[in-house]
Amino acid sequence: MAVVRSVADLARAEHHRDDEAEPGEQTWQNCRYLVWGRGNTQWNAFLAFPRYVHKRLSDLGATPLAEFAYGDVGSPVWGRVHADWNTHVWPVLLQVGGARPTKAAAARLAAEKAAAGTLMGADSTTAMHKSLRSDDIPDRPPRRPLSASSVMRRVSSAAFRQPASMSGDSPRTAGDSRTQPRVFLAPTILTNAAGLATAEARVLLSRELQPAGSRKRTRHLEISLPPSIAYRVGDHLGVCPKNDEEQVERLAGRLGAAVGGNFMVPSTLNVRVVPKGAVLQVRNVLTPLTDITGRPTVPVIDLLLEKAAEPADWSRLTEIRNILQTPEGPGSPLRAAIDSGGYNVLRLLDDFRSCSLNIFEFLQVAQPLRPRYYSTSSSPRTHGDGVAHLVVGLERMPVPGMSGRVFGGMSSHYLHVLREGDRLNVFHDTADGFHLQEDLYLPGRDRAVHHRGSTHSRSRRDVARTIGLPRLRPGQDPRARRPRLAAARR
Repeated sequence: MAVVRSVADLARAEHHRDDEAEPGEQTWQNCRYLVWGRGNTQWNAFLAFPRYVHKRLSDLGATPLAEFAYGDVGSPVWGRVHADWNTHVWPVLLQVGGARPTKAAAARLAAEKAAAGTLMGADSTTAMHKSLRSDDIPDRPPRRPLSASSVMRRVSSAAFRQPASMSGDSPRTAGDSRTQPRVFLAPTILTNAAGLATAEARVLLSRELQPAGSRKRTRHLEISLPPSIAYRVGDHLGVCPKNDEEQVERLAGRLGAAVGGNFMVPSTLNVRVVPKGAVLQVRNVLTPLTDITGRPTVPVIDLLLEKAAEPADWSRLTEIRNILQTPEGPGSPLRAAIDSGGYNVLRLLDDFRSCSLNIFEFLQVAQPLRPRYYSTSSSPRTHGDGVAHLVVGLERMPVPGMSGRVFGGMSSHYLHVLREGDRLNVFHDTADGFHLQEDLYLPGRDRAVHHRGSTHSRSRRDVARTIGLPRLRPGQDPRARRPRLAAARR
């Protein structure tokens, strides 16, 4: 089974048809493939590229193992759609690959499930303690690279041993000279759940642009960029937002986990918001890594239904689940409240108190907190390379049918509460290949040539034709035409 691992593989297919293939070369007719597309229907080019890949491979003679499938991340059920697709295609892949079950693999899987099961059902404090037992700490580094803030030291000194009455360890015989090493763990502090390398920036200015009493707020931020970020016009400034501290403490309390407590996610748990095998801190996990304010997903509701101890809670959660599973269903007050942001993970745990989760159960259904991308309202030519201006709007809308409950953008709220001197984690998202050409800018200007009331990114030749400039003569300096371009703009 041939695999297309990159766009370059697909591009090379243009030159490797059957009649052009070299002897012994894998032909596309022998290729079998799967395409899963993910996108957002709010974008005009929704699924354009995955559909192109699927069609191109089919045109080249490759055989699909399943029909083209996709998920719309704007829908709350896209995760369930992907899980169903995954369940359908894996047996096909196992058959194609000739994989066969073995007793050794079954025993290993059973042992892994049993080990993970010890962390489920217990309270968070007990489960977190079990996850950090020295016997369970892997000798190999975690799969995901860790920052320099992750420290793990084993100290084999009797000076650090507690008496059996304090540590809870069984008494040792006088002839037992062995010492039990104590493990001191410092958590890995991460800035985002996407594995992006970030830099720390500082807020130079934060001011409100709307008059007092306005329902919509607009804040102007000036951010000092670190030297590692070279922003150009057309790039994006990425921001790693953080959840509100008060909400983080409330959620930790509902999970029964101390915000300063440490734990480790074993490799056997189905968790994707945090790295496995790394020592983590509850506060850090719930602040920049986990989305606690977004619309709840069906797996979250399913977990709460399993935990619901009150019939009234179970009935109400079932209604919420039915609405989440049918985004295009009939209107109702509950649907209006859900669509308006009336429920998130924290509010569900607040409203349905009979549902008790520990932190490991929560992380299995938690969604990662995504970084946000912003276009700046400043220009490097005017304001310098080391500063970026952001203008961020925030409108807090009341949730229908829920008195006192409002909804506002999570990242917008984070940026709105920043003040001068505050620090935030940012990254540079370059727009290579999409920058305006340098010769479209007029001297001392940071805007493209204006013509007939609109701003265009056009070639110099098109602009010259529009205003009637003669064609350049061989050897003529193109800068000689700039005065006429400036006159045409005026």
